[in-house]
Amino acid sequence: MKDKETRVADALRDCMSRWPVSTFLCGIGVGVSLMYLLDPKRGSRRRARISQGVRGAINDLEDAASSKVRDFSNRAKGVVAEARSVLTTGRVDDESSAQRSASQTVEDQSAGSQPQAA
Repeated sequence: MKDKETRVADALRDCMSRWPVSTFLCGIGVGVSLMYLLDPKRGSRRRARISQGVRGAINDLEDAASSKVRDFSNRAKGVVAEARSVLTTGRVDDESSAQRSASQTVEDQSAGSQPQAA
C-alpha cells in the first residue's frame, strides 16, 4: 500500500498530464489571489473587507432564519390556541377563523366533486 504523500503526488502528476493547461491556469489564479490578499500595502484592508462581507452575509442568513423560525412558532401557537378554543367552548371565537373554515370546506367539497359533462 502506498503512503499518503506518494498517493497525493501520483494524483497531482495524473491531473497535470491530463489537463496541463487548466492546471497551469489554476496555479496562476491561486498565485494572483495570494498576491492580492498578502500585498504589504493594501492586503490588510482587502482582507478586512472580505471578512466584513462574509460576516455580513452570515448575519443576514441568521436574521432570515430566526425570522422564519419566529414566524413558524407564532403560526403554530395560533393554531394551538384556535384548536384549544374550539375544544373547550365548542365554537370558534374569531369570526374570520369561522369564515376561513367555511371557505376551506367549500373548496374541499368542490375539489372532491366529479366534473360534469356539458
